[in-house]
Amino acid sequence: MARLRNWIAVIGLLACPEVMADPLPALTPLDQHIWRAVGIVNTQGANGVAACTGTLVAADLVLTAAHCVWGDEPRFFVVDGLTTGTAYPAREIMIHPEYTKTPDVMARYAVDLALMRLQTPVQDVPPLRAGVYDPASVPNAPFALLGFHRMRPGALNGRYDCAATPGSAETLRLRCHVISGNSGGPVLTRNGNDWLVIGIAVATLGGAEAKQALVAILDDWVRTAR
Repeated sequence: MARLRNWIAVIGLLACPEVMADPLPALTPLDQHIWRAVGIVNTQGANGVAACTGTLVAADLVLTAAHCVWGDEPRFFVVDGLTTGTAYPAREIMIHPEYTKTPDVMARYAVDLALMRLQTPVQDVPPLRAGVYDPASVPNAPFALLGFHRMRPGALNGRYDCAATPGSAETLRLRCHVISGNSGGPVLTRNGNDWLVIGIAVATLGGAEAKQALVAILDDWVRTAR
């Protein structure tokens, strides 16, 4: 029970933006344009707040966290930020098949993955490619972590220097702070001149002095979805 209470507390941290005093910084306007495939997931479209983050991985397919799209409310993917962005409604929500099958909270975070099928494809934004994370080959490589959060809801935020801490093969922990809105944000590794999405931020761990982002690693369910 103690372990379960601890992980319930983790969920609460993501739901309360004031908990974090050091969120991801805003990217430059040029970088925000480069990362247009990273958008907002919410229930209100361009007029709503940044409830979560999503990544365009195909013209009509958005990767995000399962806990961000759980329930019956309609979901939107917003490109180019709030108020001036374009909202694309989802026509189908696909939750990772293992997400609801386990009562263990940590195991559930490892598969906290979902895909949103959009009603209409996004025509003018190149999707990001999904990659494979191999902890043996890049155990200490710097990772990029991008996302929208409620302290700066109109701007894409992120870092390119998130260091990994030891974890299991199913999850990855990064020394970068995440807050409400960052859930579903892509975690990327560099492959030559490209960045590949290898996971998404799903929660925050640790005490006030050692907060870390918990990452759900992409698996074949995500990489083969069409």
